[in-house]
Amino acid sequence: MRVVITGATGFIGSALCRELHSNYEVVALSRNTESARQVFGVSADVVQWDARTPAG
Repeated sequence: MRVVITGATGFIGSALCRELHSNYEVVALSRNTESARQVFGVSADVVQWDARTPAG
């Protein structure tokens, strides 16, 4: 099963990603993909996404 986490580099989002990656395919949505890749390495698919923009 695939799980999408918004705010993946935040306090709660990063804890969720770390907890869920062993049992699920995690997709981490983050404004800063560089930061997310440093936090998660290859354990999550990282997608750049910003809810503040009209296109999301």
